[in-house]
Amino acid sequence: MTRYAIVGAAILACLMATSCSAEEPAMAWKNDFRRQPLAMRPKIEARYVDARRAGFDIDAERYRVLLDLKSSSGHKIRKLEVGQSLGDANVLTGDGAFVELTDASGRTYSSLRAKSASRVNIYRRGPYYIETHWLDVELADADGNPAPLKGELVFYSYPEKTHVALILHVTKAIEIRNARIAFDFDAQTCASPAPSDGSDGVRMNEFCLLKRANNAATCAMIYPVPRGVDDVSIEKIDHGVRVSNFIYNDEVHDSKTTTWQEGDKPAAYFEIFPLDKSEVGKEMEAEVRPLLASAISAQSGKSLGYDPVRGCYTVESDFEGNFSYYFYEAPNQYEPVALSIHNSDIPRKVYMLHEARKPVGSVECGILLDGNGDALPITVQISKNFCGEYEEPFYNPSDAPFSETIFPLYLQPDERRKLTSLQLHQNWGNHPLKQFSSLGAWMDYYHMSTGVTETTCYVPFMFAGLKGVSIADFRPMSQKMWSSQPQHDNVAGHSFVSYQDAAGKWHFIEYTYTTFRSTGPNWADMSIGYLSDDGKVKVTIDVFELPQTDELRNFVHLRVDFLDKLALKGDNLSESLRLLKIASWVQGMRYTNVAYGGPTGDATVVPIRLNDDFTIDAAPLPAQNGWAAVYPDKRGANSYMVRRFDGKIGGESVTPGASLIGRKDGNTELYLVPITKATEIGAGDYLDIDLVLMPYGGGVEDEKPAQRCATDFGVNAPRVTKLTAGAKLSDFPTRISLDENGRAEFSVTGGTNVIPIIIEGARNYTSLRLYSADSDKTLIDLSSKDGRDGYQTFARDDGAYGFVFLVNTDGKEHKYVAE
Repeated sequence: MTRYAIVGAAILACLMATSCSAEEPAMAWKNDFRRQPLAMRPKIEARYVDARRAGFDIDAERYRVLLDLKSSSGHKIRKLEVGQSLGDANVLTGDGAFVELTDASGRTYSSLRAKSASRVNIYRRGPYYIETHWLDVELADADGNPAPLKGELVFYSYPEKTHVALILHVTKAIEIRNARIAFDFDAQTCASPAPSDGSDGVRMNEFCLLKRANNAATCAMIYPVPRGVDDVSIEKIDHGVRVSNFIYNDEVHDSKTTTWQEGDKPAAYFEIFPLDKSEVGKEMEAEVRPLLASAISAQSGKSLGYDPVRGCYTVESDFEGNFSYYFYEAPNQYEPVALSIHNSDIPRKVYMLHEARKPVGSVECGILLDGNGDALPITVQISKNFCGEYEEPFYNPSDAPFSETIFPLYLQPDERRKLTSLQLHQNWGNHPLKQFSSLGAWMDYYHMSTGVTETTCYVPFMFAGLKGVSIADFRPMSQKMWSSQPQHDNVAGHSFVSYQDAAGKWHFIEYTYTTFRSTGPNWADMSIGYLSDDGKVKVTIDVFELPQTDELRNFVHLRVDFLDKLALKGDNLSESLRLLKIASWVQGMRYTNVAYGGPTGDATVVPIRLNDDFTIDAAPLPAQNGWAAVYPDKRGANSYMVRRFDGKIGGESVTPGASLIGRKDGNTELYLVPITKATEIGAGDYLDIDLVLMPYGGGVEDEKPAQRCATDFGVNAPRVTKLTAGAKLSDFPTRISLDENGRAEFSVTGGTNVIPIIIEGARNYTSLRLYSADSDKTLIDLSSKDGRDGYQTFARDDGAYGFVFLVNTDGKEHKYVAE
């Protein structure tokens, strides 16, 4: 028996072991599904306060944390807003929250005196959990001399709570009396329970509850990590209460000092839990009484219990393998953990984290199965870190890799739940998967791949800073694959929307949010929002990718809304407003030709002039299916195709144009620009554009693949041609709604390789299937042999379900039936 067959048999055994029992209610998943649609999903976001990047904002459903990274008052938590109505519910007062250390001589170092700039790096990000590392927090004495250490504050953030770690990285030996993080709360008193040793069989975390005037929204400090703080002190201050969480406090050690050596990392751990009013409710009771380890068992894999540092329940799987192993030898090897959970007597929301002990850093996607082995309509967060790149050599010198999938569960009192969590690598069913995940790197990265083969990496905070690029990895599927592993070369260097004002200053866009519509495994679908650094332009970038194997096509909807009047430099907006830029400096491509045109006819090909000036300047493109490309280079060519271009500027129509500047250092910049008679931009003006970004080939390629894209997904883009049952929601991506009988019959033409057909309105998440009906009705089976894998479902806000099917197409018309 092959390794693949052994693994497959093991998974089937797991599913049989976790089949539904009489103890599991038929509607056990109802509350989970209800919170899956975007409008119902609790919010969690992290971003800079503005383009100056002097402040950082963790913006969640139940709270908001504002950090001063660099200010006249040093490094501190400036605001902690809590409650259902954020904005005027700051529970901090005075100095906010700050870090302070007193050495053996009595000299005090405080983060309030910091003069240098601190920074952030986000190690994990997704729809449920964001892990923000606030780095280079400085503590200085009254003369401005820094303490011999670097401060790190880690926020393990969920929509309802954030766990916090304060870590002091010692760079030179120091003898201290105490070190703490102090919170100045706008509160009247602080209540704490009696300590619990768990001898009654129930674990109780210690906490202090801040009581505010008029029973206002507040928070509790919870201490889930055993000995996670050395001491907690509570004292009255002007207009409030100061709570200090100590890493070390000599007052509880008979006034003895302690010495930290170079390389030590003393730390304190605690949790901030927001409350709508100053009392302990069911949600907080569940938080201070986490489930015992015995409440979660694993029939395959391993349950590690509650992680008090990060605030989640961890399970683990362990399989050998790397990218090449999954690609060449075991494409359908999944890593399963089959779980049984028995909740206590209080309702609770738990976050489950499925980690891989081996192979770490290589998970691509995740999916959940119910007790019968059917895919659940629950989005799974995927977060990982590849080892060996050493992006944070001081704070993470080992570059510790990880492979994690994260998902929430809503449990009723005494409920028993069974499910299987799968980590995926290459295939899902009989096709490669497509996924959207977060990747630990030099900064916050998003990662897309087809199976284990990386395709696109969007960078929310821009690679190389505000003036840098939004896409830092972009890898042609049609390029020759590496011999060392199933990957391709990188030709990235893409950024969106910049403009030069009348005074000659260039403006760029700053990240505001991400919407995770689909993290996989059949397609990746998301939005990223931006705001210009002067606050005058809002940019929304909708992106989806498919598991296409012939080319990488990144389908983009670019929406630009002008919020205020803009006066740009000169009278030619095509030179002062750039909608898309593809720059070669990131990867060092040396292109020699630029070409552009429409889907038919001869292309215009122009040799690139390296003179710091325009080789082509606003060359007109067709408003539908125009394209431009730069080539050749051994790593691959770059192109964009304009599927649709619409907008109004200054009351005038706008059409697309292509520009290119060749630099004297050999680099090139290919642009998409607007062509219009208008000379000024007014509030309410807009641009609405559909694009395909496509790298291709390598070495000797010409412009023909770019022009072919203008046919395959331009002139002959997928569209619904006939409909005899159901209703059309959109042509591409093709979306069809079932009729009242739960059926749809339709024909689709266009596209190439793989396209999605998304069917909505199903009554359940298990039974809908898609059939080819060109002649005899034949099931389009997405599963591997004898399996239920290969399918992706999602929950709608009306209680119905949708399915993401994948079909291979040759561009011709084909008939389908969904039922």
